[in-house]
Amino acid sequence: NDVSCDVVSYQSNQIYCQTKNAAPHVIISSNGVHPTYGSGFAWSPQFATVQQGAIVEWQWSSSALLTTLAYKVQQAINGYSTTPQTGGFDSGNATASGSFSYQFQNVGTYYYWTPAVDQSGLIVMRGAINVVAAQPRTLTVKVSSGSFTAQSCAFPFPFNSVTYSACTSTNDTQSWCSPTSTYNRQRLYCTPTASVPSSTCGSSSLISPSSCSQTVPSNVLQFLFTPCTIGTVRSISPVYGPAGTSITITGTDFSTTTCENIVLIGSSYKCPITSATSTQITCQIGTSSSLNAKSIQSFNVIRDRQGTLSNDGLIQFQFQAKITNVSPLQGSTAGGTQITITGDGFIPSDTRVIVGSIEYTSFATITYSQIQFITQQPPSDYIDHLIPITILVGENSAICSSVSCNFTWAQSVTPYLVSVNPTSINGPQTLTLMGQNLATSNSITTADIHVTIGGEQCNVTSVSNSSIICDIGNIQVGDYSVVASID
Repeated sequence: NDVSCDVVSYQSNQIYCQTKNAAPHVIISSNGVHPTYGSGFAWSPQFATVQQGAIVEWQWSSSALLTTLAYKVQQAINGYSTTPQTGGFDSGNATASGSFSYQFQNVGTYYYWTPAVDQSGLIVMRGAINVVAAQPRTLTVKVSSGSFTAQSCAFPFPFNSVTYSACTSTNDTQSWCSPTSTYNRQRLYCTPTASVPSSTCGSSSLISPSSCSQTVPSNVLQFLFTPCTIGTVRSISPVYGPAGTSITITGTDFSTTTCENIVLIGSSYKCPITSATSTQITCQIGTSSSLNAKSIQSFNVIRDRQGTLSNDGLIQFQFQAKITNVSPLQGSTAGGTQITITGDGFIPSDTRVIVGSIEYTSFATITYSQIQFITQQPPSDYIDHLIPITILVGENSAICSSVSCNFTWAQSVTPYLVSVNPTSINGPQTLTLMGQNLATSNSITTADIHVTIGGEQCNVTSVSNSSIICDIGNIQVGDYSVVASID
């Protein structure tokens, strides 16, 4: 029906998939019409009735004519009060556009309000969510590939005055069924039922709908989404952090067998679990998780072979990118220093690289764990000062876990030349260039030094911190600048 099941694996006679949340997703927008002030001053719908587990999403934006409006959503103690409900939902600071989601797990009426949306402070908006008990849903399983939908048996179906609720070999050499509820001579041949893949954890326990006075559908092509409680996630702490963060999850009916619990952050990252009791799970985010710090991530706990536990409200986690090392921390005032930033969480398409006010994004090579770029010549007021390095993923700054996340264009390490000898030649010649900071590191070799004269390469044969010796061939007559660079 309308609930997708993500394919995990498949064979010619079997598909293994994982169901999505079957609870409805309700959208409430800010484009409702107020009887006095018109469009944009009321929530639509203002009142909504939803089942337990439903996710309600408020969406708002200002029109071109009403650009000064700002919205937020805050739970109130009743339908006319401005007093916030203790522990209730709150979207945060008012903004001109945005959205906020909350998952309702408990039956009851929830009132909310939006403080004055206009600059004059006169127009507030209100609404209410009525949460009723969740009902089981029995849905028919359908399989499609591209524009093709797989045929399926229509149970029950009649044949020769007998009604069949399973495949039969009557009047045939193979097991078959009818694809329609009225037999029309078309037959689908049934393959033996494949065994259910064994759990990697060895789990054997399944949900028992009978505990909620429900029954598994007799139709083998139907699936029961049941509100039977298999556990609840109450809270997580912390609610933000980078790779290496240990998250403590509190709730009910967790499995004490660690591998039977799955902690899912975002759509696909399984946070490695370090400990588990019936009321608390701890997991630690690893490096190279592929989580995106651009946006807040959904957070769910899954019981192996049973499904996703309910969340007490909409529980989310803000993953943070982090910088673990910057090298080098200082370089030439003329620019040309290659900076390498190592860390975690740098999504190439969403990451910006800024040093002071200079943006390097378009010049940087970015992977999930490393950023490299070459510095430009800085403004004069940057020289010999600590200039902050800012890494943004979306609008969120990477946290600094390095000794320093600053860079200095330092005169003390800037290599420079003071003389060349001889100053004139009439053929191939060995030149001696004198200067300072030419080889500040023992790792610098002649291969790291590049000298050109009039565009012609001068082959470097020796280098020290104060001199470079190179051989130049024939060049055209003229006065030329000597240009040197160090990798």
